[in-house]
Amino acid sequence: MLKSTLTILITLAAGISAQAYAACNPGPNEVALFQHSNYRGICSVLPVGDYPDSRAMLMPNDSVSSIKIGKNVEIQVHNHSSRGNTSKFDKFISGGGSKSSGFVYQNFSKSQASLSGTRIGNDRISAVYVFYPKAEYDFKRGDCYPGDNSISIAIYQHSGFTGNCRLLDLGTYSNSKEMRFKNDSASSVEIGKNSKVYVELYSDSNFRGRKDTLRNSKAFLATGAVGDNKLTSIKVLRK
Repeated sequence: MLKSTLTILITLAAGISAQAYAACNPGPNEVALFQHSNYRGICSVLPVGDYPDSRAMLMPNDSVSSIKIGKNVEIQVHNHSSRGNTSKFDKFISGGGSKSSGFVYQNFSKSQASLSGTRIGNDRISAVYVFYPKAEYDFKRGDCYPGDNSISIAIYQHSGFTGNCRLLDLGTYSNSKEMRFKNDSASSVEIGKNSKVYVELYSDSNFRGRKDTLRNSKAFLATGAVGDNKLTSIKVLRK
């Protein structure tokens, strides 16, 4: 009885549902996070999606020591919460971060019985992103594939859907700051298979200047009206 009471009190103190203590066996499109190595302790199961802080992850901050990964998905783990730090998270791919900057992330495609010795390290995860790997899609060309049947698009630093990238959801972005992407630096735009959106690109802020409308991916913006390294504002619109 005492042990059961302590378990409940610890669970409530951590802000986690009691269900998190149940055995966590992820399905093919899910991952499970565990407090201790070898898949022990407090755990939570997460489907595909963004989990920008420990509350969303249903785990205490900096507490994950092992990860189980379903056969259809991968996970990107971060050592900082995205809350108040969005330029470093939200699927912004820029080389894994560095210890000098204090920001580190790492991708895993296979279960990890212990995070000790990995780049991210043990008890250092504050945010995660669970996603389908590129190999699951007809498009296999970038680290920010927006997904099939989605309302997102991706902009890339280089042609051919390579380099730093940024996912933009349905909405309008009047300048590079709102896009959270360096101004005049985009060279390609990717739109997912059977996408529910199309894109209007503009060479100037506030949707002015040269305009290009895309309903399919464009591997090199130099061949369009806006041009290479000229994109400053963008509209992601529902079809």
